[in-house]
Amino acid sequence: MWLPNLSGALTRIIWFVLPSTAWPKSSHLVGLLLNEGKKSAKSLAGVVVQRRYRRSKSMATKSAKLKVTQIGSPIGRPKDQRATLIGLGLNKMHRSRLLDDSPAIRGMIDKVHHLVRVEDVN
Repeated sequence: MWLPNLSGALTRIIWFVLPSTAWPKSSHLVGLLLNEGKKSAKSLAGVVVQRRYRRSKSMATKSAKLKVTQIGSPIGRPKDQRATLIGLGLNKMHRSRLLDDSPAIRGMIDKVHHLVRVEDVN
């Protein structure tokens, strides 16, 4: 992105995000200001920006539920997959949970899709 500075010259700003310890509630937004013709860069590290998550209109109007059933064992799998199953409320075979249909839940299900069966509940 290019923005004019006080002298009228264009300044290029490059943004990237570094996760903080409180992620996903906040993150550190780091920007580099690159002036034309100069090789030095000024860092704006430490600026905290809250992330805004938007629900899609279809999700905001529906209160859809998902029935998630564990059909596979986490034995011999990476520890994060077992932790994801526990986060979904599943820690034993053939146990089922009714969960809200949200992007966070969908992401967790996608991570362990080979260990769970998902059904829409209307």
